[in-house]
Amino acid sequence: MKNINIELVKINNKVINDFEGKEWIIADIEHYWKADINFEKKKYQFIAKNDLWEIMWVLNLVIEVNLAFIDSLLVWHKYRRMWVWKKLLTKAENIAKENNCSKIYLETNKWWKAVKFYEKYNYKITWIHEKHILWQDTLIFTKFF
Repeated sequence: MKNINIELVKINNKVINDFEGKEWIIADIEHYWKADINFEKKKYQFIAKNDLWEIMWVLNLVIEVNLAFIDSLLVWHKYRRMWVWKKLLTKAENIAKENNCSKIYLETNKWWKAVKFYEKYNYKITWIHEKHILWQDTLIFTKFF
């Protein structure tokens, strides 16, 4: 096997899907001691609205196997200091627990105001991606259940 060719292929290629289907079963047994792991991602989106029905906050949550990831938490700039943040996080945490997740985690920039908020609600820094998005340090915050 002297020559190996690398190709860029389209996603959802049947031949590759068949290969992955067979090989992931073997890899899952080697790594997790079982083959029936469901890696399907569940996606949830929470919104908070004010009395005028304007969207104030949006939280996107992704659950895969036993992990919950807060993909984004976006707050309308007028409402960043309000208590609804905690309410949204609690909703996301409850969905994670209902799905038997061992933890919930998220990423935020090291210098953003949100850092203090996550620390206040018992999220711990578990990793630092140095020079990550746009060469800025990104923190991984985790809350274990």
